[in-house]
Amino acid sequence: MLLKLVFESTQNKQILRLQNTHHIYRTLKSIQENKKTPLIPKQSTETLKV
Repeated sequence: MLLKLVFESTQNKQILRLQNTHHIYRTLKSIQENKKTPLIPKQSTETLKV
């Protein structure tokens, strides 16, 4: 029972990580597409690069 809980929590973390990665990818993609009209100010973009 305990092992099952540990496994489930590990699975959830992996799913969360995948979702985060996908979200970051989508955000970067949208930033790339919107380079002509950037939604994010330059300061925060520079902060993201670091």
